[in-house]
Amino acid sequence: MTTGALDYRPSGLCLAAWVVLMSLSGASRAGEVVDEQALFVASTPPPAGAVLIPEWEPVEALAVALPLQGVFAKPGMGEFMIDLIGKAAGYTDVVVLHDEEEVQTVARVIGAIREKDEALLDRLHFVPARVGTVWLRDHGPVFVRDGQGGLVLVDSVYRDTRFEARVQQARIDGGADGPEFRKMALDLARRRKDDTTPVYLAQHLRQQHPDAAVHISRPAAEVWGGDIATDGRGNLFVSTETLTMHGGKQAGLEAVLRDYYGAKTVTYLEALPGPTIKHLDMFFKVVNETTVFLATYDASFEGAGEYARHLNNEIGRVLERNEALLRARFPDLRVVRVPMPAVVFATREEVIQEYRDLWYTQKLLRETPALREHLANAGSPNERAAVERRITQRAIEQYSLEFEAEPGSEAEAKLVDQLIRDNSSTTLEEAIQNYAPRKAIYKTFLNSVHIQGEYGRAVLVPGYGADGRNSAEALVGMRKQVREAYEAALPGVEVVFVNCDTVIQQFGALHCVTVTLPRLSE
Repeated sequence: MTTGALDYRPSGLCLAAWVVLMSLSGASRAGEVVDEQALFVASTPPPAGAVLIPEWEPVEALAVALPLQGVFAKPGMGEFMIDLIGKAAGYTDVVVLHDEEEVQTVARVIGAIREKDEALLDRLHFVPARVGTVWLRDHGPVFVRDGQGGLVLVDSVYRDTRFEARVQQARIDGGADGPEFRKMALDLARRRKDDTTPVYLAQHLRQQHPDAAVHISRPAAEVWGGDIATDGRGNLFVSTETLTMHGGKQAGLEAVLRDYYGAKTVTYLEALPGPTIKHLDMFFKVVNETTVFLATYDASFEGAGEYARHLNNEIGRVLERNEALLRARFPDLRVVRVPMPAVVFATREEVIQEYRDLWYTQKLLRETPALREHLANAGSPNERAAVERRITQRAIEQYSLEFEAEPGSEAEAKLVDQLIRDNSSTTLEEAIQNYAPRKAIYKTFLNSVHIQGEYGRAVLVPGYGADGRNSAEALVGMRKQVREAYEAALPGVEVVFVNCDTVIQQFGALHCVTVTLPRLSE
């Protein structure tokens, strides 16, 4: 973990650095063809006197992105987004970015909001755009004010070169027609599509306020909105993940944070461990100029595998180091530890079921060539996931009678153990102990959204239902503590919980799928 103190000196060095970056970025030059890279990605000079706007300032609107395939094609996501839009509209206008041809998305949202409260429809603004995913916080802009008070949308590059390397490896391993490469290539295409959303938000703001100064500034950097926060006084916080994404080049990253985001100091907090989203907004929240929230997770462990046990222990160590760093760097800062629901890992029973279902599915695919072809020809990632679910369900129905054992019973465990022994050189218990979880679900109350809007002031906070690790009674107690923490830090604010059981399975919550548009000065 490292920190860096910056002396903000906007000088000729800044312009010189930009010229170098432009030469490396592929930006269009005289005589070259203007392409998507030049229009939506190529770097531009930093704004003079930039100051990153804190999230507690008054807002113009709350923006969300609604791609049809990313919302209504996924169970529960449409209902979640409509609930979020409806609750947010009680406090501010809501900008809904959607693909222009996806009129079904607009129609369903309008119909659902009309049922809730028809008066709220006047607060919704539907903006045609290029939208690939719901994660607007990361592919949308971060807002700063320049030295003249103008609003600047800082549009960093929405890409991760590590993922792009994996895409190329998938092509080498399976060829251009391989299902893994096709799925990853589609994901990459959607990310490039998402990288254009700041342009549409800027255009919307200009249309609403023709006389306001609204600009776009693009650093040659990958600083996603979920991984940067400010105390409003020039102290910026990012996770170690952003530093890693920039090859560990601290000086270069901090030059960007100084020139484009107005950083006076930069503090790097360790990201959450394990297979999960590493962004700051999952475990850390700057609530006001003198108060930050830091997550606390239950140290008890219920899961399968030594790796998951290691992660559970590492969570506490990481957060303790983060707290120590914050207190050392900012002695006057109020660091409030906020309880989180217990981290959800796969249990022993779930791992056994996973191995059982995997065996069922592989057996069905071996015996049914037509299904293998159907799976290989699945187009989008969502279509492939749906096909996989149907095949697994068919396999379970077709082969479950062969087991003659109740799910979760010891008889089932013995049968799965025999299957593993017959098809590998290991045993069920060894497989469970060596089990590396595909994901660790961090249910967080800190991925929240502060709205100081025209119609009221609220903080929308993720809420969750009971699960195998978190009882309804325990969650009620945690929500009470969370409410009290927000109300103490933000006097007069209304705390509104929004159920996030669906979206958290995709490693995100309210902050991840929204962007607050700061209020403009005409």
